[in-house]
Amino acid sequence: MDCFSIPRLAGSLSQKIFNNDFQAGVNLVVPRMLLPFGWGNAGRYGLPKTTFSTSLQIFNQDQTYSNRYLINTLNYSWWQNPNLQHSYTPSS
Repeated sequence: MDCFSIPRLAGSLSQKIFNNDFQAGVNLVVPRMLLPFGWGNAGRYGLPKTTFSTSLQIFNQDQTYSNRYLINTLNYSWWQNPNLQHSYTPSS
């Protein structure tokens, strides 16, 4: 959590805080391609994976601005050959 305050102002700490920013996130990585169709031999050069991500951000600026973000992301990652990795994010 990030907070911005001005230490020279009179009052308690809670009266000096103008910005509050809270962020949290979580990822779930599945070691295969979770697709509604066949994928062939995508694991030939490395382990393919599907990543589900969720993050939340809550931002408040005292008596001025407030914002909340909830972001969900789906990502696929696989190796085409030993030197070429692909990453595809169909939704974000």
